[in-house]
Amino acid sequence: MADINDLAERFEKHLIETVGKRPTKIEMEKIDKQIRLSFDKIYDKPDKNPKIVKEVYDKELSNIWGRIVANEASFSEFELFMKYSNVNRNSNLVSICSGLAVFELFIAKEIVSGGIISCIDISKEMSKKAKDYSRKLNIKNIDIIVNDVKNLPIKDN
Repeated sequence: MADINDLAERFEKHLIETVGKRPTKIEMEKIDKQIRLSFDKIYDKPDKNPKIVKEVYDKELSNIWGRIVANEASFSEFELFMKYSNVNRNSNLVSICSGLAVFELFIAKEIVSGGIISCIDISKEMSKKAKDYSRKLNIKNIDIIVNDVKNLPIKDN
């Protein structure tokens, strides 16, 4: 595996190639307000109808999620993943609620280049953007699946 500092630099470049540069403080204040309004619609009570959740993610959150990732993404999350997982070049991984799959695309490219990462998310729009990122970055060992996590399309080992 590459030097950790080299990976950190490549991760920052990866973020810019996918979701762009970190938003300004003023931009994030607007995004925070949008998030709160959207989350109020889907997290106001337990067991929300999945159709409502999907609709809010597709029509509202998918439009701003990239900016959230650009602001919040941290290489330290990747370091924790590497520290506590036992993945190698040929590992196959499943990511649930993967959204734009920004981290998963980086892992597919840099760590499990001989394996496959299956990314499952309820949002058709976020999954579409994740597929666009994978094409743009020419990452082929990732499978983007639109599905509710309550009905996972994977077999148990």
